[in-house]
Amino acid sequence: RPAEQVVDRALYLTSSGTGVKVIAVCVSDDRRLGDVLVALNEHGGVRNHLTLPPMRRPRRDPRYATDEGSRGRMVHPDEEQIKEFLFLHQPNLIAVSTSAGGGCRNMKDYLEDLAQVIKDESEERMDADEDELYWQPEVHFVIDNIASIFARSPRADVEFKDYTNVNIRKAISIGRFVQEPLAEVAYLWGGATDTTSGVRGEEVLYLDLHPLSQKVNKSFLVAFLERELIIAVNEAGVNLNAAIQNPHRHAQLSFVCGLGKIKAHDMVGKIKKLGGGMVSRKVDLREKAILIRLVFA
Repeated sequence: RPAEQVVDRALYLTSSGTGVKVIAVCVSDDRRLGDVLVALNEHGGVRNHLTLPPMRRPRRDPRYATDEGSRGRMVHPDEEQIKEFLFLHQPNLIAVSTSAGGGCRNMKDYLEDLAQVIKDESEERMDADEDELYWQPEVHFVIDNIASIFARSPRADVEFKDYTNVNIRKAISIGRFVQEPLAEVAYLWGGATDTTSGVRGEEVLYLDLHPLSQKVNKSFLVAFLERELIIAVNEAGVNLNAAIQNPHRHAQLSFVCGLGKIKAHDMVGKIKKLGGGMVSRKVDLREKAILIRLVFA
């Protein structure tokens, strides 16, 4: 498996990925399913996806060796399809899953090599003075434990009922985590408009947070993690219009101090009834009776 990663708390308190076009890659840990690439727009919506045949993985090809000591670059049996998909969507970042062991490492190495190949080919076709010449996305591992939970959750069944392949759902969540980490963490508690009767926050118990976490009282653990999430959300802040317009980001609103799930649900409904479904000024929340004076700050 890839080397253990130290998770910096600041990772969850930034939204630097907002507005970034992402292609998320789920390297399958199931031999019956192929790897999946999903292209997301800047708001976490699915633009397109590419499902590769099972058991087809990248490997090093010595024919592409550049010098005597080189082992050659990584190649893939479906390289033309992958190259076309990357060039069509031209992401700012490619996020690769981590739970399929060495397959993830090989896929990351391959995509880095392929991105360089695409860049080199573009340079040959275009004049050196053109700015578009320098497109080359970053390729990073992204911890996929939250995405694995989402892929098999009732939330995914509701939002992506047409995507029965769990690897597609997992890739979507990976990409969204890159764009807005706190929103995807909060989504474990369900959306602000979620009216299901399930135990709120029970999905977070599937996270392997510590070897002894299973020994802790479940109600206590969920309550403690919810408190920490409230602190994180209020420290980072929430883009209100982005949270309103994208259902997978609704959940953040229920962790804003003074709101909670019920008031957040009510606020989302009222704002959606406004023309355009957006709030241009903070004071509109009070002047248009979206929030009562007791809640408004």
